[in-house]
Amino acid sequence: MLRKNNRPDGAAFTPPPQSPALKDGDRRGGICSGRMEAAGFSSRSFTLLELLIGAIVFGLVAIVTVYSYTMINRMWKEDLALNELSHNANIALEKMSRGAAANTGLMAASSVESPALGASSDSVNYTDMNNVARRFYYSGGNIRTESESLIVSNVTSVTFSNIDHMIRINLILHKHVVDKEIVFSVQTRVSPRN
Repeated sequence: MLRKNNRPDGAAFTPPPQSPALKDGDRRGGICSGRMEAAGFSSRSFTLLELLIGAIVFGLVAIVTVYSYTMINRMWKEDLALNELSHNANIALEKMSRGAAANTGLMAASSVESPALGASSDSVNYTDMNNVARRFYYSGGNIRTESESLIVSNVTSVTFSNIDHMIRINLILHKHVVDKEIVFSVQTRVSPRN
């Protein structure tokens, strides 16, 4: 579109020079864009404040992510330890109740020598159906048999109680995980054949 020459001296109209970064119809630059580009700054760069805000947001996201990961990892390790203790306790109770071989556990006991009726102890002595003397006892954090075979480790305490001709077994296992002590407690009653 041609502009009409309204100058009194009759000189031709010349438009002001445009910045080399801006083309005709490009309105991105704004008022200061010419000065910023002349000083070597692009109108597409970030300000220091924008960079600081971005770094802070990134830092917060990283902190939350690392904290969440460590908490989930800790809970996973604790849960794994609790499952292991539960599994070991169940196997130990099964071995003490039924025995490692047929008719050798407390269920096959023809007589219980100790603990006496109404008493409690950290060991149990009995005679199985084959008239073989058997024993389970607590020693040094483990439960062992009369032949020193290991039944279970990581034992905090075990109590064998002879109540109404039934053997009650209270078993507490522990395991140290990360900086926490995981404790698992279980009890059962076994009725000997006698």
